[in-house]
Amino acid sequence: MDHARVWNVNVFGHIGKKKKELLAQLRGIDHALCIYHSDFLVQLDLDLRAKLAEVLRHEESLWLQKLQVQWANFGDRNTAYFHRNTMQRRRANFVPALCDSSGVWCSDQSHLRSLVMDFYSTLFSIGGAHIDTTVRCQFR
Repeated sequence: MDHARVWNVNVFGHIGKKKKELLAQLRGIDHALCIYHSDFLVQLDLDLRAKLAEVLRHEESLWLQKLQVQWANFGDRNTAYFHRNTMQRRRANFVPALCDSSGVWCSDQSHLRSLVMDFYSTLFSIGGAHIDTTVRCQFR
């Protein structure tokens, strides 16, 4: 392990692990407070939320530092790297076809657009009928 990682573990510990533990403790306290009120639990909840805010600030700082290190390592030469990542993300997020309510697969962009609009309009309409929210997608 390099010196920076050893220092990070010694000074901050594992930020992701701390965050997970704090969230679990807060869920437990929230559950307990739903059952009965306790001034001790309320104060503990406030203290843990303050610690969570600090851990979240450290996590954000960590990601910013990682980005700066990546920029320092690659500089302007990282264009191909970012282009490759962007193209990979686009391929992963691309949905070439959807199955409509009658079971017919559709790949036409305008029909896909109307299927999505109809689905979400029905889903978010007030008093709308219950619809099957499972989405069947066809991937390349």
